[in-house]
Amino acid sequence: MGDLLPPEANARRALTRVLLHCFELSGYDLVTTPLFEHAAVVERGSDSLDPRDLLRFVEPESGEVAVLRPDITPQIARVIATRMAEHPAPWRLCYEGRVIRRRRGRARSHQQLTQAGVECVGMSGPTADTEVVLLAQRACEAAGLRDFRIELSQVTIAQALLDQLPEAVRKPVSETLARKDRTALSGLLHEAQVQRELCKQLLALTEHYGELDVLARAERNLRWGSAQKALRNLREIVDHLGALGLHDRLSIDLSDARGSSYYTGMSFTVLAAGPGEPVGAGGRYDHLLQRFGLAQPATGFALDL
Repeated sequence: MGDLLPPEANARRALTRVLLHCFELSGYDLVTTPLFEHAAVVERGSDSLDPRDLLRFVEPESGEVAVLRPDITPQIARVIATRMAEHPAPWRLCYEGRVIRRRRGRARSHQQLTQAGVECVGMSGPTADTEVVLLAQRACEAAGLRDFRIELSQVTIAQALLDQLPEAVRKPVSETLARKDRTALSGLLHEAQVQRELCKQLLALTEHYGELDVLARAERNLRWGSAQKALRNLREIVDHLGALGLHDRLSIDLSDARGSSYYTGMSFTVLAAGPGEPVGAGGRYDHLLQRFGLAQPATGFALDL
């Protein structure tokens, strides 16, 4: 965490204005949520978080535990489910704000990030997913980012296989899958004594990433039922985006199941030259609103400013 000095502070403010204007032109209304949030809200909405990664404190007057938010999406879910539940669906909201994440690796210090994003709640199916991917592309171009790609995935393909593994090896297998390390993955599965057919299916995923022709190859090779259903969903989204002229921006990665405890279908990352990590991420998360008492489908994304 640190100060933001001129001229970077002015550049950040200008970038924020550009992105929010892009979101609002597409029909997304601005909402602002607090930097602090009840711990129960964050934990309910972000079950993949390690509780040790949260900055907590006790609110002196009420005695309630609060945290510095690591994610804004659960707050949007809370707002819609409680304060906007009487409004007719769909809800299209955009936001900008800081989140606090803990760095991984040796230096487990906290890191302050500023994000801008959108949530489209109350719409199911490829049409809504296409809408948010298209908006992510427009936002990147409006911000002046030229050299970027949108990498599409479908988390249910890998997740259906991971669910069949012993719980103790699911996380390391998921992380190894994401790295496309076939040798290490084979060793992990052998050590866990995973049945041969399941090993074969998991190892096959390491080869299904790259240009859009990966999708056609996957449709031929990944023949189990849940994979075929997920691939049909992804194909429909890709076809919609292609009709809108986005084919040159798209790539596929069917081995990435990170975030699968959060996303429930199509997911995507925004990749750009320079930072060495995604500059944005999003996807479908149909179960989150239900945790706050209002079952609604949802999809969205956030960009790291």
